[in-house]
Amino acid sequence: MNDFLATKFTSEFNKGYSVYDELAIFFQYANKSSERAQGIADLEKIVYRKEGVSDEEVTKEVAQVFDMGITMINNYHFQDMTIDLAKTTTEANENKVVISDLDSSDPNYEYAKFKTQDFYVYLKPKVTSSPVVDQSSLTADSQASITVGQTVDADTFNAKATNSAGDSIPVTVDTSKADLKKPGTYSVILTAVNGETKTVTLTVQAAPSPVVPQKKAVYALKKIYLYQKPTFNQHQRLATYVKTNRTNRPMFVVEGYARSKSGLLRYQVKDTAGKTGYITAKSAFIAPVYYQKSVKQIKVLNKKGINSYQDLKLTEAGKHVKMGKTLKVIGLKHYHLTTRFELSNGQYVSANKKLVIAVK
Repeated sequence: MNDFLATKFTSEFNKGYSVYDELAIFFQYANKSSERAQGIADLEKIVYRKEGVSDEEVTKEVAQVFDMGITMINNYHFQDMTIDLAKTTTEANENKVVISDLDSSDPNYEYAKFKTQDFYVYLKPKVTSSPVVDQSSLTADSQASITVGQTVDADTFNAKATNSAGDSIPVTVDTSKADLKKPGTYSVILTAVNGETKTVTLTVQAAPSPVVPQKKAVYALKKIYLYQKPTFNQHQRLATYVKTNRTNRPMFVVEGYARSKSGLLRYQVKDTAGKTGYITAKSAFIAPVYYQKSVKQIKVLNKKGINSYQDLKLTEAGKHVKMGKTLKVIGLKHYHLTTRFELSNGQYVSANKKLVIAVK
């Protein structure tokens, strides 16, 4: 309801003003008949002048509204009071907006399809010693950075604005002169409902290449979580993977990539149980399951040992190698999305880190 009062009649007022400002003028000039002309003039300043309406007509209409408001306040003996905006806002925000019982075929349906519950408007004694201060404002960071493809909104620049009464109001972002799909530095204009604007700088950075290619396997080095969305929230955790020894680390297949609202890279993955979601891409937590560079020697970790093979497909069996055995390596070969170590005897073994480990 507070938002309704603050924004519904915006077409009737100049930018930055609302029905609250109109009511404030009524209370300011209540019981001050000698200052009627000044009160009408103040009210006329905030009223939007419709095209084709003469100054005389505007003044006449504003005067009628002013006199009506003053009469209401005087009749109820509220001359020494003013709106307690804090209490009124709290009261208004606690009331619900509900669907009207109007039929959708009713010509007034589009205008009045919502209705609000009644609420109190609280008053408090006037404070005459302090002048009314215009609290209109717009603050924002002078510059911000995003990664190619990310969206931009007021939060990107920590933009905040208030109207003349100090209430928070929306800030819009004009990115018409920025190409969010192309790296570069661009000027962006922030505009608040109170009419204030601010030109800021947006830097669009190239997206870094993913650490692990799509469809390759990774495992968790530390405790991690699987999330429903790329912007992590503890209420959207789908699974927990605890830190464990190397041979039992949880594995995932990278199926895609995404970024959080702040630009952090996430892996879109599927675990060995078939669960899908997003995990961190930080190298301190996630690493490829298969070695990507050759080493000089490896030691067998698997308790059951491993087999060596005559071919890269690992289909033509060679020798069985027991756990703890050290093997000399002369190269690394890629096979589809995995890798193999080529041994000094010409045979091949899997370069899966859960099965073998590089040693000096």
